[in-house]
Amino acid sequence: MLRVWRMGPQAGQPKLPKPIQTMLARGLVEIRTDRFPRAFFTEAGLAALGHMAADRRALDPIRYAHALRELGLQTDEQKP
Repeated sequence: MLRVWRMGPQAGQPKLPKPIQTMLARGLVEIRTDRFPRAFFTEAGLAALGHMAADRRALDPIRYAHALRELGLQTDEQKP
């Protein structure tokens, strides 16, 4: 979930942190504003995340086990 500008010329627009801005510029995430503005990975973003997750040095399999399971790269039975 993203915060929203309350006042000024950008009132009502989401406040994008720098990492989200760079991922948005590269087409890795999209901003959806159903009820609250949120950032979602695109297909390209999920592919890039899966590629990064294949390298144990980039994504620690213990710390990010929940993300690896969600990407389908690790099951509950697998131990890192």
